[in-house]
Amino acid sequence: MKTAKDILGKVEGLPHAQRVKVMIELGRQAARTPRIAAALAELEGGSCHERCLALHACYGSRDHRFVGRSLADASATVRGQALTLAVRILPDDALCDALFDAPAQDRRTLLDGLTRRGRLTAIDRFAERLAREDDRRLAEVLPRASSAVVQRHLARWRALATPLHWRSLARFHAGTATGELYASLAAADASLPTLHGIYLGVLEGLVERHPDLALSLIEFAGTYDFRPPVDVLQRLFRLRPVPTVSPLLAHPEAGAPSSAALGRLEVAQLRMILRERPGLVRHDLSWFRRLPAAARDELYLRQRCALADEACRLSPEIIGRLSAVHRHREARTHLELPSLAADRAARLRYAAFLPWEEGFAFLEPFLSHSDADLRAGALQSLVRMTAYEPAHLGRTLAVLAARRNDQDPVRQALFRALAAFPPGRFDEAHLGALEAIIRAALDAPDISWTTSGLLQQVVARLLPRFPAWAARQLAITVAERGVLGIPDMERRIDDAQMQALGPHLAPVVKTWAGREREYFLVILAQRLGRRLRVFPELVRLLERIATDSKVQMHAGEAGALLWRWQPALWHELAPRMIHDDPSCLALACVIRFANAHRQDLLTPHLEARKMPKGRFSSGKTGWVLPVHDGFGRWTRRQQQVFARVLVGLASEKDRDAPAVAGALARLARIPEADVAAVEGLANCENLFTRGLAIAALARWDDDAGLPELARCMQDDRASVAIYAVLRRIRRMSAPAALAFLRTVPLAKVTVAKEVLRLAGSLRTDAALAFVLGHEASATHKDVRIAILRSLWHFLDRPAVWDLLLRVVVQDPPEVAFEVAGIPLDELDAAGLERFNGLIMALLDRGGPDERVRVLTGLRDRPLFEVTPVLARRLAALCDTGVAPERRLAASVLLRFTAPGSGAAGILQDAVAGLSADPEKLTSLVEAASWAAPLRPRHLGALLRPILEGLGAEPSRVHVAARLAAWTQPPQDLAGLFDAWAVAGHFGAHVVVALHETAGDWVRIRPPDQVHAVETALSASPHVPLRQVALSLLCAQTARAGNYDVSRRARLLAFRDDPAVEVAAPAAFVILPPLPVPPSSAPHGSS
Repeated sequence: MKTAKDILGKVEGLPHAQRVKVMIELGRQAARTPRIAAALAELEGGSCHERCLALHACYGSRDHRFVGRSLADASATVRGQALTLAVRILPDDALCDALFDAPAQDRRTLLDGLTRRGRLTAIDRFAERLAREDDRRLAEVLPRASSAVVQRHLARWRALATPLHWRSLARFHAGTATGELYASLAAADASLPTLHGIYLGVLEGLVERHPDLALSLIEFAGTYDFRPPVDVLQRLFRLRPVPTVSPLLAHPEAGAPSSAALGRLEVAQLRMILRERPGLVRHDLSWFRRLPAAARDELYLRQRCALADEACRLSPEIIGRLSAVHRHREARTHLELPSLAADRAARLRYAAFLPWEEGFAFLEPFLSHSDADLRAGALQSLVRMTAYEPAHLGRTLAVLAARRNDQDPVRQALFRALAAFPPGRFDEAHLGALEAIIRAALDAPDISWTTSGLLQQVVARLLPRFPAWAARQLAITVAERGVLGIPDMERRIDDAQMQALGPHLAPVVKTWAGREREYFLVILAQRLGRRLRVFPELVRLLERIATDSKVQMHAGEAGALLWRWQPALWHELAPRMIHDDPSCLALACVIRFANAHRQDLLTPHLEARKMPKGRFSSGKTGWVLPVHDGFGRWTRRQQQVFARVLVGLASEKDRDAPAVAGALARLARIPEADVAAVEGLANCENLFTRGLAIAALARWDDDAGLPELARCMQDDRASVAIYAVLRRIRRMSAPAALAFLRTVPLAKVTVAKEVLRLAGSLRTDAALAFVLGHEASATHKDVRIAILRSLWHFLDRPAVWDLLLRVVVQDPPEVAFEVAGIPLDELDAAGLERFNGLIMALLDRGGPDERVRVLTGLRDRPLFEVTPVLARRLAALCDTGVAPERRLAASVLLRFTAPGSGAAGILQDAVAGLSADPEKLTSLVEAASWAAPLRPRHLGALLRPILEGLGAEPSRVHVAARLAAWTQPPQDLAGLFDAWAVAGHFGAHVVVALHETAGDWVRIRPPDQVHAVETALSASPHVPLRQVALSLLCAQTARAGNYDVSRRARLLAFRDDPAVEVAAPAAFVILPPLPVPPSSAPHGSS
């Protein structure tokens, strides 16, 4: 081949895959054939399609110079192909240069590819260059470098890194990341608020690859009141269920963990969960059946009450998984419960767990009951009971056969139970009776589709054990019902079983084909799925449907099934279908196949505006080829022809809006489309079409749409264009993006705020200068807020803090109070101090509504440090502010004040000053209730001096008691209560206050602590303390869901209390009947 024209002529009529193979071979020949090399060089300067062909040749030629140049190509299609090639063939030096110049999105793609291929040397060189040039991108790149390079530049990196970068470091260098975090937390001058974001980033990076390190970090950081996110704990529980139990139970917001992971726990961990947080596992008991039989029995024996509901009833799901001796005892216990005396349906369900003879005697009256629901329940229980004692299966089948004339709902319940019956329990002797039951169901005139599907499931479960019988029966049911009613049939059988079933189904499908029941055949094929590979008779019928059917849905579904399960056949069939009947292009499976594998077949139909005449069209229907993506696989001519058709469609004045939108969206995806036509549409009078055209220009494959977008920014189209161009700007390099933003006029508020926000996100010195240059002239509040948020990316610059302070002091409140939203994760200690100064300035101005916003933001931060200056301002708000301010200010103080600090003394003085005002004191108590579960380690020590002061006043003891209940250790709490009782301060008002808050008390404190307090108070000689102990017992029972043996015994002891104030309330706590206590007798068989 002498020229690029020769190459283009050779590949023009080939499908994409063959074009690529030809170009790769030409690339291999280029090294020894100068003419081919010259032709490929000519292609490198051609259109997008030609440049892509030249890149394909690089797989053979290994021409890294052209690949390197293509990384800066204007076309996203060319760049995407070059990115894939670069990680394979570019040398390290070239990769270093490419990474340095690449936009952020392309740089991440390159780094991901290099990491996957293990090319750390190239990443190391790039990281070294960034470190030499003091480039801020080092924060993003260094975590992917080798360990030696990471250690060399870690100090510089730490000053630049955000939590996201720490996450990356933990992912690739777990030991380094955790070591640095441990050292930072243990340092004497550690600033915990600045480390909390790092902790979250490291934890997120460790979860998937290093779960054990993540668990160690959670345990260590817990000493600093760092709480892991719930979703992290849930993921860790799936990976390491046993060691994750403790942190999961300690998290107050923890949700139900994975049932599959629960089934992998030891009995000790399950007992701990059931004892402390039973609500986590009782909503879904499927985990119970995953346990070994011995573990199920042990858990039942030790935690029977924790598994039961408030009426001491166990779920049938649990009873059914117990060994025989426990199963029988629980069945008898439940049948004797008064709460079930009036619920016959529930009694029938529990009767399934009795010994067979005893259970049959119980069920027999209901088998012929006049109530159909009771008959159905009795039949289901009979079948389930027989599963435990299969020796009685013959009698059970005889009973079922006797009910052959029952109505369909009863029959449906019967087959639902049989579908769950273990197939291994059947013997050859049972098949005759089962066949009679099936025959009777098929003969019933009222049989429903649901019942027939369940019937087929019963037969399908027997295929592995009795292949010949089950195959014959299944074929009979399919033939008589006209459908295979098992949606997941392909998962229920394997290829060998399908081969046994095939000969029986073959006559059925042949009959259906003769009667043109295409829908039945398609549904059967969908249900069989991958088993079509060994059912050639049905495959041939699907081929006939795809090629001959006049029903578009049937032909399309048949073709899709063939493509998925018989790809070789479909690759041969689809081109023949297009050749014989072009209207087949209306089938989704055909057009997608042609677009992916045989683009050459589309050429004759690119300009068609009417659907080709054939099976699915009369030739008069308006139509455009239904292809929406993958245009990069087309030739240049194909792209240009189809683009002209789409432009014509979008230009029609009477065309409906969805059609115009679809045409313009497709145009933006065609690399060789002519941008001039879309530029014209961007200037049309139709506002809908104009907006879509502007959006298409912003998504254009290359930069050809940028000039028109720049013009759009100059007129009334700017408010639409600025949002359309956001995605393209994010794909640019920082200098190019800033250069474009400089050309945009900022007269419109909508445009100005987006431009300034985008400029700030570039994080370069030039971008900061651009933002600051417009700050002085910006007057609109939305624009100024956008400037503030863009400056959050530059909080390491002192000049930015000076500007923020000026904004806080001088700007209107609606602008100034936005400063309170500054993210703390990227602040160092000095930045945090400056932030505290801004908060102080904000709290000194504005009204309560603005201050409430600031206080809410502070309260909801994961970690924060209250300085003495800020503590004094918050204490003043606790005294002078309105009610919401008081609560929020107290919440911030209680959550973030460190014991022994200067702020702690200020808090104690503030409470002493508030003690005379009940309303303000109540706000403090509400704040403490909110903060208590968030600071379980330190809040007690912080409040102890306050409690002693409040407890000295009889009229304030009830407030002190509530605070103490939430925050003090059990032994200290009991001592405080006893001291107040001895002093005569523990009156009825204290008992009432604690009774009202007992539920919160139990929710906040761990169960063992609550039980310890109850035990101590119940032994007190003071009646009010024993009354509080009774309230605690009732609250614990409400949280656990029932009275177990221990709680029942404690309640009975309260009923015997000599004080009527204790005994009378205890007597009116209604206890459900006590079930027969499970013994530890030897386990029976399951």
